[in-house]
Amino acid sequence: MRRLHILILILILLSGLLLNACSSGARLNDIVSKNTASGGSSPTSPEYAAAMPEAEAWDDYDSYSYLSPAADIQYATAATMDSPGRAPQPSKIIRSAFMELRTDQFDEMVTLLRSAGQSYGGYTESSNLNSNHYGGRSRSRFFSITLRIPSESFDEALQYLEGLAQVTHSSQSSEDVSARYYDLAGRLETKRVEEERVLDMISRAEYIDDLLALEERLGQIRTVIEQYESQMISIDRLSTFSTFNVNLYEVTKEELVLISDTLGSRIQQSFVRSLNGVILFFQNAVIFFSGIIIQLIIIGIVVFAGVKASKFFIRRRNA
Repeated sequence: MRRLHILILILILLSGLLLNACSSGARLNDIVSKNTASGGSSPTSPEYAAAMPEAEAWDDYDSYSYLSPAADIQYATAATMDSPGRAPQPSKIIRSAFMELRTDQFDEMVTLLRSAGQSYGGYTESSNLNSNHYGGRSRSRFFSITLRIPSESFDEALQYLEGLAQVTHSSQSSEDVSARYYDLAGRLETKRVEEERVLDMISRAEYIDDLLALEERLGQIRTVIEQYESQMISIDRLSTFSTFNVNLYEVTKEELVLISDTLGSRIQQSFVRSLNGVILFFQNAVIFFSGIIIQLIIIGIVVFAGVKASKFFIRRRNA
């Protein structure tokens, strides 16, 4: 009997919650009807969809990223087509370069690299000087730097940097992100219009439940707006200032040989590297054994004494 009473109480509570939800939906529909009757947009327009729980499906931001190649294919045509009478939009192209340099005038080259960004109207984003040895060479140092230089000076800056020292590796890349950028701009404008409409609906809401639902939707819209703006700022920054990543290695004059694609030169360089490797091996071996010579002497004495003692005991036992 007690279980029956509990079951009846649960059913009564569920019925009350269901009636409350239905009344809230009816009040929200009243808002739509009143706005439509007063000359507003139809209930299928985005501002009223924004007030509906199912309107989250209308917002496809989460399925889109400006870094997504699939999104580029889907939106590139619409985003890059210019409307009649509208001036073409400026392109958004991200350019970058990477290079490795070798020099026997390390300190001078480091100074020139550090001032290169400012010389072309840019700046140094990061730099790192490593005085540790690399490749087994005793006096070698390494310097890396990331420069941000205005994109219009990209070719001039590239030519200057490659002329500072011997280039062992160089690569450049460019990416046209115009379609992504202007698609984001269109989506951002749509979200701002939706934000204004939801604000207007909030000002005319009559019920607390409706007001809470609209304010929740407003928060979602403003979050998406911030994300769009952040992505557009990132694209602006990357396309306005190109990126140069430079690695500088210190070498001796003997190692600073001209790079040539001829077979003889490549064989010569390979032989020199092999010979240097053998010499370096023996140098390291001498240094290693010099460091443990005392330990080796002690071990030798112990082993010698052990052999002599074992022979003595063997002879004594046999006798």
